[in-house]
Amino acid sequence: MPKPGRKSKPTNLKVLQGNPGKRKISENEPKPREVKEIPDPPSRMDYYAKKTWEALAPELAKLGLLTEVDLTTFATYCEDYAVLIRAQDKLQENGLTYISPKGEVKKRPEVNIVRDLSKELRMHAEILGLAPAARAGMEINNIEEGPSVDEILNSDVG
Repeated sequence: MPKPGRKSKPTNLKVLQGNPGKRKISENEPKPREVKEIPDPPSRMDYYAKKTWEALAPELAKLGLLTEVDLTTFATYCEDYAVLIRAQDKLQENGLTYISPKGEVKKRPEVNIVRDLSKELRMHAEILGLAPAARAGMEINNIEEGPSVDEILNSDVG
């Protein structure tokens, strides 16, 4: 049963943010294994989902925000993002509306897909530490510089 009130922040996120509220940090929170080696994206993923996986997984792993138990949520995020891109492409090609066989102006189904997926992605982004608010105040040291997310998203998927 869900608890009322504000959602608890994961301990690793509190630590990265310096625990600004100085609330007690749980000693008993489950500590799933961090991903040591980034797995390949699942084979079922399409081009855009794989590009998203390859761009974001290393960043999340460097921050300690991608664990073995997060991989399914992360895969869902990547797949939802791919569908969002395809729906946005369709809207760009065809516009927001169409004329029905009865001559009525109707909203394209992709409009609802984009709206719904945007909400889902925002929720997953908060869970995974991808949202700016989830990263606010994080202090990370000793992170090696690699290719930027833009560079990865604009390269060919292997």
